Amino acid sequence: MLLFALLTLGQMSWAEDINISSASDWQTFANRVNAGETKLNACLTQDVDLGDVQAMVGTSDNRFQGRFAEKATR
Repeated sequence: MLLFALLTLGQMSWAEDINISSASDWQTFANRVNAGETKLNACLTQDVDLGDVQAMVGTSDNRFQGRFAEKATR
C-alpha cells in the first residue's frame, strides 16, 4: 500500500511535455490545465493563429505550474 502511494505521488509530480503547433493544440492544452493537469510543460513549435479561440490557460483553482517555451525557428 505504501509503495503504491509513493508511486502515485511520484507520477503526479511528473510534468508531461506537449507541443503546440495549432489552435486546436492550444485549446487542448488550455482544457487540460483548466481541468487540473497544471504541471504540463508546453512548447510553442511555430507561430499559431488562434483566430476566434479565446482559451485562457489556468483558473483560480487550477493555476498553470508548468513551463512554457518557444522553440527557436531561426
